[in-house]
Amino acid sequence: MKNKFAITNGIIYTGKDIIKNHAIIINGKFIENIVHQNELDENIEQMSVDGRLIVPGFVNAHHHFYSALATGLSVPPCETFLDVLENLWWKLDNALTIDDVRLSARWTIAQCVKNGVTTVFDHHASYS
Repeated sequence: MKNKFAITNGIIYTGKDIIKNHAIIINGKFIENIVHQNELDENIEQMSVDGRLIVPGFVNAHHHFYSALATGLSVPPCETFLDVLENLWWKLDNALTIDDVRLSARWTIAQCVKNGVTTVFDHHASYS
């Protein structure tokens, strides 16, 4: 794909407005402009999204990347949040190596990108 191209044939949601029959001009890593498809330079490379919704990247303001490692773990029933911390999260946290933390971060970031999340705040703090 070239450095400059247009994303076409989508429904654009800006976070405020819904825009139809327009194209998003991408130049390098940045959105350069949004123009009506009739005004699109015919020489620019086009990538059609075939009627799909185009939205800004989602933001996850509170995440714990290492929680990816808890998928499928069995924990005895807990009655309080402190029970959950003691029986799952603190045990897992104390067992983590730096390689585990890296792996969970890579896995989680891949899953975020796959699902349209472009900004994540991770709240990992390991004291062991």
